[in-house]
Formats: sequence, C-alpha cells, structure tokens
Amino acid sequence: MKNGAIFTYLFVSFGFSWAIAAVIWKMGGLSSPAAAQLLFPFMFGPGIAGLICAWKYNAGERQKALGFTGGANLWLVWAWLIGVGLVGFALLISLMGPDVDYRAPIEGVKEIAAAQGMNIGDELDMVPAMNTTLILSAILLGAAINVPLMLSEELGWRGWLWHYLRPKGFWVATVWIGLLWGLWHIPIIVLGHNYPGMPLWGPLLFTAFCLLYSPIFSFIREKSGAVWAPCVLHGTMNACAGMAIMMQTNAQMPWRGVVGIGGFAGISILALWVFLRMKGKDALTIAD
Repeated sequence: MKNGAIFTYLFVSFGFSWAIAAVIWKMGGLSSPAAAQLLFPFMFGPGIAGLICAWKYNAGERQKALGFTGGANLWLVWAWLIGVGLVGFALLISLMGPDVDYRAPIEGVKEIAAAQGMNIGDELDMVPAMNTTLILSAILLGAAINVPLMLSEELGWRGWLWHYLRPKGFWVATVWIGLLWGLWHIPIIVLGHNYPGMPLWGPLLFTAFCLLYSPIFSFIREKSGAVWAPCVLHGTMNACAGMAIMMQTNAQMPWRGVVGIGGFAGISILALWVFLRMKGKDALTIAD
C-alpha cells in the first residue's frame, strides 16, 4: 500500500473534523446552543476517512481493513467491564481530593438542568430509586447507545488505521494511533471540551491521555479480532464518565474524573499491564 493512503486518511479525518470545530468556534464556542449538535458530526471525521481509504486502497479486503471480520467473543464483555471499572476507579480517586465530596446523581442532573433554565427537581424527586436508575442507565443503556455511535471514530482509529499500521508492529501502531488520536481532538479541547478553561494544558494533557489509553485499545482490538470491542470500551467509558462527574461536588482539575488524576492512574496501571504482557511480542496475533 502506498504512503498516499495515510495522507488521505489524515487529510480527511483531520480536515473534516477540524472544519466543524472552526464552525463551532465562529459560533461562539462550546457555550453556543448549537455546539452540542455540532460535536456529534465532529466525531465522524476518522470514520469517514476510514471508509474512503478502505474503498480506495483495500479492494477485495474492505471488511477486514475496517475491522468488520469476527469479534463476537468474550472480549466484548471484557471491554465493557474495563470501561466501567476505569471510570469507577477514577471516581474513587477523585473523591479523595480536597474539597471533593460525593453527591447523588440526581443532584448533578438538577444542576445541569438549572444551568439550562429548566426546573425539573420536583419531577425527578418523585421517581422511585432515581439515583440507581441514573447510574444503571449510564452503565447499561448509555453504553449500548454509545457503541454504534463510536463507530464514527473507531472505524478510523482501530479500524482502517490499525489495519494499515499493524504490520509495522504492535507498539508502532499503538503509539502512532494514540498520538494522532490525541492531536485530532485539539480544536475542541482548546474550546474547553474535557478541560474547561485550559486551552494550553488541556490539549497536552489529553494527548498524553490518549497515548496512555492507546495500548489498552490496541490490546482489546488485537485480542477481539475486530473493531467492535474497541467501540464497546470507548462507548462505555464515554457514557459512564459524564455520570461520574455528576457524582462529585467539585470536578475541577486535577480531580476531574476519568480525564483527571484518577483516570490517569487507572489507565497507567492497565497500560503497564499491557506493556508487560506484550513485551517483545510484535507478531500479528498474540498467543494466550
């Protein structure tokens, strides 16, 4: 495969998403009422790039190039458990921070609703077991909804780009994907996504986050044999991370849930485990 393939992928994935980020910026940033709707198509850049590259450069093996072959195995469950576990671990660490206390999820929902001019406190208080329902909804329903949405990214990162880079070695693919994944996020991180008010340190921190997280995704991708398990991991963590933030009275850095010190600690532990498991192994498959 020619090197033009990687340039096509980067041009489409970054160009598509960064153009949408520019529109968000011109509209006033993430505080704009339309920002939430525009963040959704922002995610589609890598997936669109993966589809275009598979169609253009992988005739006869497009399904394989996108990670659509196989993957119906227990690694789907492991991916879900890892996603839930990492968020839970990050929340526990965050709650140890000074001036950080636990609050019931329903109180976080009320706060967000009030910030948007809605008064739904009385209605929520009348729902039996609302706190349990909110947590289970994030862990189960939120994860299930997010999984197909995560194809918008994972068709690129752990789909086509993994297929393109994997022959160069597990760690070469892992580091490059992690770095590009982090850099791709820069415009919305500068605008305040994940790290509000940190336009300089935010992108640096999130790029480091993606680099640390990448070995876990690569291992799940390698072991499961398809793009589906990375989608489960990605979707589960995204669904649970927001709920975990609402369960803190103070979510400022460094106690900002999964993207704060707790998340970095949990991901670093798992990344180290992957490193030890994969040390010296660059074969196309991993022996159990």
